[in-house]
Amino acid sequence: MTIDTAITQKENETEIMITGELDEQGAEQLKEAFTALLAQAPAVVKINLIGTEIMGSSAIGKILLFYKNFTVGGGRLSVINLAPHLLELFKELKLDSLFPIVGR
Repeated sequence: MTIDTAITQKENETEIMITGELDEQGAEQLKEAFTALLAQAPAVVKINLIGTEIMGSSAIGKILLFYKNFTVGGGRLSVINLAPHLLELFKELKLDSLFPIVGR
């Protein structure tokens, strides 16, 4: 299944809204969106997962890779609007120790 991404900018903050299933195919599309986002060199990025209910381990890996590449240059990342079960998963994986996460 394909995902939809929408990137908006407000002052120094960039938000990428993701809608769709982040399965294996969706994770590859996510990687492409993150690569394009890195090229823009924003200072702050919010990953908005309001339209995502399914997320596989490969998608979590892509978020972690983006985090690593983005924060090396001083960028700040947060993940917002996680579904309750995804919020719990992120906390179990202790991702909240790397970047702020917020549920719906």
